[in-house]
Amino acid sequence: MGTLRTVFSFPSTVDNTTTRTVAGLVSVLAIVTLVLAVAGSGIEGWFMLALVGGYTGRVFTGTTMCPFSHLTMRVILPVVKWPQQHVDGPPKRFSQTIGLVLSVVATLLNLVNPTVAIILIGVLLVCELLEAVVGFCVGCFVYAQFNG
Repeated sequence: MGTLRTVFSFPSTVDNTTTRTVAGLVSVLAIVTLVLAVAGSGIEGWFMLALVGGYTGRVFTGTTMCPFSHLTMRVILPVVKWPQQHVDGPPKRFSQTIGLVLSVVATLLNLVNPTVAIILIGVLLVCELLEAVVGFCVGCFVYAQFNG
């Protein structure tokens, strides 16, 4: 039981450098998804499912079961040697939960109304780019408003 608790836990503090780098990777995945959707490829749903999977992993396990987190922590950050910046974990988890909800809704809507799904993925992209590029976490801002 201790092992399950370890896997399905979210840290009280997280490395903001890691979260920003993961946001950059999620942004790339969202851009690819949008390009495929606009091109009418028919495979964008699989990429939406990848977004759902990533958000699910981050919400329920922190970095334990998220491939982008592992890529960031094991490959990208050791190469670029950016310093760690620890921030509170609960606002980041709230933010990932919003991303999970939006990506699930987009994936489901893609089956009946692809235009709305594209808009939702675009919203995710904007939020992820804000996090990655300027360090502004929209979900953390909303979390602060509720817990202010």
